[in-house]
Amino acid sequence: MKRTHLAALILIASSVASAHNVWIRPSSTQLSGEKDYVTIDNGASDIPFDVNHRGRPAENLHAYAPDGKEIEKENLMAGKLRTSYDAKLTQQGTHRFTDELHFIQFNYDDGGKSVRWRGTPEKYQKENPMADKKREKYKQLTLNTETFVTLGEPTADVLKPAAKGLDLEYLTHPNELYAGETAKFQVRMPFRRARALIAAHSRAAYVVEAELAGMPRRRVLLAHLLPSAAYGIGQLFAQTVPYLLGGTVVIEVVVSYPGLGYTLVTAVTDREAPTVMAIGAVLMLAAAVAFTLADLAGRRNQCVVAVV
Repeated sequence: MKRTHLAALILIASSVASAHNVWIRPSSTQLSGEKDYVTIDNGASDIPFDVNHRGRPAENLHAYAPDGKEIEKENLMAGKLRTSYDAKLTQQGTHRFTDELHFIQFNYDDGGKSVRWRGTPEKYQKENPMADKKREKYKQLTLNTETFVTLGEPTADVLKPAAKGLDLEYLTHPNELYAGETAKFQVRMPFRRARALIAAHSRAAYVVEAELAGMPRRRVLLAHLLPSAAYGIGQLFAQTVPYLLGGTVVIEVVVSYPGLGYTLVTAVTDREAPTVMAIGAVLMLAAAVAFTLADLAGRRNQCVVAVV
């Protein structure tokens, strides 16, 4: 049987509206022997693996051995349309190759005009751009594309989720898939921000007063704390819906699964504008419904808090 080559697996933080797909294509996904080389191609294009748009910044590309240590990128070539490098595999097991982008973005008021600042966390710490500015909007994003290459027998150490934002847990090893088989993944939701919201609400005056009045902690949690934090938590979960939809498009294309995402990419390739607009409308409607439900649930809980 022929092994399926999962050349560019999973945009962890991808959106349906993303202009170009970031992809990684290894020369092989399964190698044998005590050591070997693999060539990695990286790029961004409308259709995954088409070399027609731009190469990826070399500083975003990383290669990790089965023990988690980073591998040196040899013969690095940063071209206009594609970035390539060689990696020497000396450890037995599964290696991980990633395209990682971390950046901070915020808007601030500059004399009545909204100005946007964007840069890496390192640049943010060095410049301290918010020292004398009033921040309006702030977000920190991590975009990750990854693929796997196995030397010898597959191992699972590099498959562990990074526990940063929306992430995937691989229930099926990518290098053990055969053509026609089903790949299984588990989405791990970002609970860290939800915990921060609950912690912030736990210091509110009404929670402190309820505890001082002798109200049981369970009642404080269920009747006051969770309902007041539900709106923010609902919004956090609603924000993951566009990323899940975007990830679905990528997964269906990679494993050739005949779903809505696969149909969308096929329609783009065939220039079927009505189909593209129809599927885009469905995906946007799904995201809108998620945010609407989060808003309605938040308003209901606010009414509950007011009555209790």
